Amino acid sequence: MFNRLFRRKPKPPLEETLRLAQGSEAMYRKALEHNEALGNKEGMAINYANLGILYKARGDLEQAEAMFSKALEIDKAMGRKAP
Repeated sequence: MFNRLFRRKPKPPLEETLRLAQGSEAMYRKALEHNEALGNKEGMAINYANLGILYKARGDLEQAEAMFSKALEIDKAMGRKAP
């Protein structure tokens, strides 16, 4: 029973993973547009952080750093401190 409960699920094929990542990027960018239109700074920071995570997972570290920097910049403007 232990083996059945804790068995690893097979990883999806690379093409499926890339397709899902592209859909995620579009979703995060659309959410960012909405948050910008609403002036929702917290939502914008979250969207930028999510995009940073996505780019980091893809190996695009330059783009990831840019997104993380924008998220931190917004957080600082809101008076938040990075953990």
